Amino acid sequence: MKLIATANVKSRFPDLRDDHYYEAARSFEGDWKHYDKYDRSGPKVFVGEYASQEGRPTPNLRGALGDAAFMAGFERNADVIQIASYAPLLVNINKGASQWGTNLIGFDSLNSYVSPAYYTQQLFSLYHGDNVVPSTFTGTRELPYSVNKSASTGTLYIKVVNASAAPAPVTINLDGAGAVSSTGTAVVLSSAKDTDTNTINNPANVVPVRSKVTGVGKTFTYTFAPYSLTVLILNAK
Repeated sequence: MKLIATANVKSRFPDLRDDHYYEAARSFEGDWKHYDKYDRSGPKVFVGEYASQEGRPTPNLRGALGDAAFMAGFERNADVIQIASYAPLLVNINKGASQWGTNLIGFDSLNSYVSPAYYTQQLFSLYHGDNVVPSTFTGTRELPYSVNKSASTGTLYIKVVNASAAPAPVTINLDGAGAVSSTGTAVVLSSAKDTDTNTINNPANVVPVRSKVTGVGKTFTYTFAPYSLTVLILNAK
């Protein structure tokens, strides 16, 4: 049994602290290192509720990228963040039926659809290792990112959020890696505008696209698309 504190507790030391965040996407993007300096002697963290408040009744791409930036911080600090859960999950899109502005999945009596923010959750769920890889970023405009690796397969997962309207070329140095396969995979959630979204009538307007990446090595350059969450999947022993 784990004790999760939903407020500051002084009478005992809880196992986890329950944190809640409902912010604008830009706020999450600017605060993606929130837990980098968290006191490692304190309780672990359950981010019990969080969501970028962008888009009604379900998030648009801007909201999805805000969530992705904050979640990159979760992954970077996986020694602290034990659990995280998006909220709320479901919304009836009929007029007058909703109680909360931004929700992950929309439905009516006959159909349902998932928002771009759902795909953010999906990509983080599907593509991750079991070891956080130490990483640094140098440049004039830092992009929210996380790097982790599967100990059993050697697969390296690099997640990068580019929430701006301009492409972002980045030189990636895999210092410390052994053999690196010359090809990899990119899974990209993006669209022409960050206000683009999915609806009950257009459920596949913003979806992840998978493609092959060539020219990979211990040092290579990759250009991250505007308004994008990118997962680079590399084989680096």
